[in-house]
Amino acid sequence: MRIRSKGDPAAAALLVLAMGLWTAVSTTVWTRLREGVAALRGEPEAGYSTETVVVTALLVVLAILVIGIIATAVVAKANSITL
Repeated sequence: MRIRSKGDPAAAALLVLAMGLWTAVSTTVWTRLREGVAALRGEPEAGYSTETVVVTALLVVLAILVIGIIATAVVAKANSITL
């Protein structure tokens, strides 16, 4: 979406507001990211290891597969019931 602010004070004000909001949000995000990285570098045992993240992701995928299998079985059984 392109805002044409030439000659339209409301559009110009909206554009200035959006740019200010974007600047504030991006500055806050980068500041928090830098603080988090500095904290992890200061205390290496504070972060999760790569193995922990991979195992957790695999367990989540396995749980989703099991839920899918069970849901398919339940739906198939429900559809086979005749009234």
